Amino acid sequence: MHHHKHTFIALFFLLTLPLSLLTFSLSFSTLSTTHNILHLESIASLTPTRFEARQILKETRADAYSIFLTKSLYFSLSFPLSLIATASSVSTAAAKPSPLKISFPRLLATSIVTYAVLLLYSITTRVASTIISTWFPSFGLGLVMFLIGSGFEIYLMCVTSIGLVVSVLEEKVGLEAIRVGLNIIEGRKVVGWVLSASGVAVSGWITWKWEKAMDGVDLENGNILTVVMSDWVKIGLVFGYGLFMIWSYIVTTVFYCGCKRRQRHNDNDNNEVEVDSQSQSQSLVQI
Repeated sequence: MHHHKHTFIALFFLLTLPLSLLTFSLSFSTLSTTHNILHLESIASLTPTRFEARQILKETRADAYSIFLTKSLYFSLSFPLSLIATASSVSTAAAKPSPLKISFPRLLATSIVTYAVLLLYSITTRVASTIISTWFPSFGLGLVMFLIGSGFEIYLMCVTSIGLVVSVLEEKVGLEAIRVGLNIIEGRKVVGWVLSASGVAVSGWITWKWEKAMDGVDLENGNILTVVMSDWVKIGLVFGYGLFMIWSYIVTTVFYCGCKRRQRHNDNDNNEVEVDSQSQSQSLVQI
């Protein structure tokens, strides 16, 4: 890992730092519109007639469409950059060079499957939690299910993250890569869950700090560069999030490599036990 520090520094400045700036730029670009939507929705809930409420909600639809277009634009830029950063960081951390033109399509397909799996799980748990809260409001079952669902979602994020590493380093794609990732972390699921939960906690803390730092910022007349450069806290958050991204790629890859070595070691032990058993059987037969 030490031999690749110059490569990681280059990946940080060329890939994850711009990706971090894009992420915070998206937040900055949609924050004013999001606040406006929440304000209009609160007004609509207080209007005396349905007609007035519908007129106000029409404005929120236009704002929501504007946010959708903005997010689509940023996604078209950040998603390919994120895939390139992931493939480059993983192959470097594993000291297993993989041509980008070969690993990129596998990683792209696995990323799409990963997003679909996580989205489907998130929607399912939210709907189930809402239904249970409605049917049994006094038992707190909705909260219990939400906590259990969130805990399992973190584990699912760990499995899919390993699946992404598998798609870069092995010839596996989509659900097959995720299945291989699930088998690889067998016996180290708790460690994987803790690593994934730590990543969620750090990411959440950075988001919270950014939202606090944006309080009182002139959203109409400013731009993302002037906002970021306005104080050291925002500069630190942008650089910190870029470092966090590349560090998470490295940690996930190191965890994968450790699990892979452990799996090979266990397979070798099982093979030795099997050979010894066969040798003893042959000796008994000869006797």
